[in-house]
Amino acid sequence: MDAVYIPTPESGPVGVHAYDGTNWQKLLGNSDGLIKPGRLDHSAYGDGIATLPIASIIDGDGNESLDLIAPFMFKGSTLDRMRNNQEVSLMPDIVRSATHTSPDQTNHNARGVYIMIDIDAQPGAETLTISVQAKMLIAAHNLVIVTFTAISSEGKFSYIIYPGAVETIGGGTLEAQALPLPRTWNINFNHSSSGDWEYSLSYSYIL
Repeated sequence: MDAVYIPTPESGPVGVHAYDGTNWQKLLGNSDGLIKPGRLDHSAYGDGIATLPIASIIDGDGNESLDLIAPFMFKGSTLDRMRNNQEVSLMPDIVRSATHTSPDQTNHNARGVYIMIDIDAQPGAETLTISVQAKMLIAAHNLVIVTFTAISSEGKFSYIIYPGAVETIGGGTLEAQALPLPRTWNINFNHSSSGDWEYSLSYSYIL
């Protein structure tokens, strides 16, 4: 993937770089300003300077001397890598019989999320209600931001949280809410009783 280096007061010269599978390489140009085909330099600013291996770039990196800036976003004290649309398998397909909350999820730079639940077994007259919650910074409380329609049958159900989405709460197997997704969030699964449900859940971040 290509990236553009953004200058900082400490940077010095900047340029366009490309990832070669291991390192970020500077694209060399001709005197007319055009990029030379097939030419990569192993330096950030000139020949003989070592490249920065991609494996050394991690979330929470506070190294102010990093000259690879474009793929990162500042979160108040450190840097995180920018993400593309990501798919996550959150809940494996197993039997569950009690209300529970998923582990906290970290949204790095997505605006919303597409949640998908596949219910293979449903115990009679019971219902399962899914709520998306924000994790409050103070006291780490969960704050419900949306509760979707209770599920009472087997099948596949999808939920969208995205700013500007056409809201369809209470509508069949696809529901949407026009809300932004917070940085730290989780999903609460409310079982109406103690019967055995079998389901799995995954989601995709949406930029």
